[in-house]
Amino acid sequence: MLNHERQHGVKILCKASDYKALPDEWKKFTWASEDAIFPLLAVDDTVIWYGVPEFKGLFTDKNTGYYTIFPLVFRITGKHTIEMIKSLTSLDTRLIDDSRSALTEKLENGQRAATWIILARMI
Repeated sequence: MLNHERQHGVKILCKASDYKALPDEWKKFTWASEDAIFPLLAVDDTVIWYGVPEFKGLFTDKNTGYYTIFPLVFRITGKHTIEMIKSLTSLDTRLIDDSRSALTEKLENGQRAATWIILARMI
């Protein structure tokens, strides 16, 4: 499915704090990052979704955990709001061993694309 989206100009940027726990298929397009702590999906520069729509189980944030019973999803819009969220969450970068770098698309076979960002926190 993701290859189909990439062929239609969708750019997929993804980072996860627990990269090792990801399924192999997810590892193909996801980078490890110590700062992937928010369940955010940035569609473009004007829309971000926050939440865990199909998550069942325990959601953890540092030392706190809570069970999810109902889907928790918010749609946030507005160019300036999205700019602020990106700057506060380091959405466009990844962090490994105190070294920060730009979050880039993890590509196979030199594919090119255009406008989606995914930030996932996997537990």
